[in-house]
Amino acid sequence: MPNRANPPRGAQSDAEYTCIHEYKIAAIPSAELLREYDIVGHDLPSKVITAWQSGHDRSFRYAMAALIIGGLLALGLLGGFIYLVMQGHGGYAATLLGGGTLSMVAGFRSVRLNQR
Repeated sequence: MPNRANPPRGAQSDAEYTCIHEYKIAAIPSAELLREYDIVGHDLPSKVITAWQSGHDRSFRYAMAALIIGGLLALGLLGGFIYLVMQGHGGYAATLLGGGTLSMVAGFRSVRLNQR
């Protein structure tokens, strides 16, 4: 994990490390970083904010789609479980519910761990 004693590869100075570090963890780019971008080019801060906003909009759409798909899968598992129990196939129902639930948990876990 990079820190001030061990800056990330490519950071030559403490100020550069601070800029890189702030950009990676901040919800929006800091005002100081935007001022530095303004020195480079007057239209650069607006482009950075636009790119940041479109990235967050895209992430939000993907998150909502994943929640909807996950909810539909959960409803499908529950419906399949109820149907199999009503038809007298309790063993298959338990297998469906247990396997489906474990698969969903494993999928959520792998996606969550890959985002970090």
